[in-house]
This record gives sequence, structure tokens and C-alpha cells, in this order.
Amino acid sequence: MHIDSAVVPFGDRLWWIDESWGAISVDPLSERPELRFIPLPRGSVLPDLEGVVFMRKLQRYRRMGESEGKMRYIEVSKKKPYVVSSFSLDDGGSSWTLDHEVAFTTIWDDEPLKEMPAIGAIDPLNSHVVYLVCGNQLLGVDMEKEKITGSSRLAIPSVPILPCVLPTWLESSQIPSADWSKKTAVKREASPDMVKKETLRVEVELMK
Repeated sequence: MHIDSAVVPFGDRLWWIDESWGAISVDPLSERPELRFIPLPRGSVLPDLEGVVFMRKLQRYRRMGESEGKMRYIEVSKKKPYVVSSFSLDDGGSSWTLDHEVAFTTIWDDEPLKEMPAIGAIDPLNSHVVYLVCGNQLLGVDMEKEKITGSSRLAIPSVPILPCVLPTWLESSQIPSADWSKKTAVKREASPDMVKKETLRVEVELMK
């Protein structure tokens, strides 16, 4: 396990990810924390290769994260047609199931590939979708339908990309600005999925 490994919160545990080997998890709030180890899917475990440079390069093409309530593992093969494989961890946390396999070169023909696609992010809300980085483009790939769902140019093409799930009420709230008074009342309507459908009054205290 390398010291710069990614840490993923899932369930009631924290998972330290080693993209060449597997993941170690622990319940940080337990009075008697117990370590658990989950190896990568069969065929994905690599020899014990040392080196920070190697691990950082490997992190571009392998990723573990949560989506739709399950731990997912995504990897891209090293050679063409650059097969993207998606696995899900079973509820018992003991084995992986291969959910999707997509040959990337069969669904991407807009421009020649100068390098193999890197994994940008796993969609936290749709387990069929993964985001890949090709040069300066971010591509959404629906692995179930085997098609590109959209693309966007990146000002700084770097991976990994951090996916964020924002609360539904955020878009209806105003962001405080410098010309507001010291104490401003902001009204918003509660989102439909909330139990109490009432107008909330939020007092915003601005710090000077």
C-alpha cells in the first residue's frame, strides 16, 4: 500500500485504494477497528512493482469509487482497442462482478487518438456512465448503450476529476456577494422531495 493512495468513503468505512493490488478498509468510528482487504478483480492484480511514478501513471487508467450505492472499479486496457471494463463489488464485499466491457475505439472516431484514454471520473449517480479524458477532451461514455453521451473541452486536461453531488436546493439559493448588507435574509422554496413543503428562511451572516 502506497502512502499517496486515494481514500474513498463508502458505507461506514474508509477505503485506501492501491490500483495495482486492491483496497484496505476500516470503520474509523469503531472502538475496535478491524482492517479488511479486498483484492482487485481476477486478472487485474499486478506484480509488486515499486515506484511513485509508476503508481501515479497507473492511477490514470484504473479507478475505484462509489456509484448508485455500490463500490465500482473501472480500468482501461493498455493496448487498442482500449477496452474499458466496469466491475461492481457484491454486497458481501467478497467478490467482483463484471458489469460492462466496451472497446473505446469502436465508439470514438471523431479524431485520431494520440494516446490511450484516461479515466476522469466515475459518475456517482449513474453506474453505467464513466468519464474519460482524451487529450484535452472530457467524454461521457454510457457503457450500457456503448455510446458517447457528450464531450467538453478541458482548459487544464488533468486526472483524476473529483465528482460532486450538490444538494437540490442549491440552485435556488443566492450566493452572498460583497455588496450585501451585514445581515441578509434569503428566502427559498423547499424542494419537492422534502417532507415538509414550506418556505424556509435562512439567515446569512456575512463575515468582514
